[in-house]
Amino acid sequence: MTRSEAAAVLLRTEFTPSWTALEALLPHLEGYRYEFMDPQEYRQVLEVDTARGMATYWREILHRAHWAAAGSLIRTHRWFAGVFDAFAAGNLIVFCACTRGLLESSADSWDSLGPVAPTLASARRIITAALT
Repeated sequence: MTRSEAAAVLLRTEFTPSWTALEALLPHLEGYRYEFMDPQEYRQVLEVDTARGMATYWREILHRAHWAAAGSLIRTHRWFAGVFDAFAAGNLIVFCACTRGLLESSADSWDSLGPVAPTLASARRIITAALT
């Protein structure tokens, strides 16, 4: 049984599209690079040009949010891959361990990233103004 077949059995028709989307998304995250300004340099920029400093601030906040979300997606993919591979191999111990890891990772992601989207959405006018 392949990983895709195991995914189809375990996730059924309701959730298989989510796995397919995650599989398609992950290659686009590889090699993504973030640039962050040195804090001392940022202080100097902020003192001289407040608008540029705020643009830098919000751009880096968005980069950090993307970084955290991407890391969460990568972790989720790896735990699911472990679950599917263990299921396909009939390895109950590894299946249980990966399922527990997936559950704990998902709870951590929910707890840490849950407030991010609503917070950014509530500040969208400020963010848009700073970045334009």
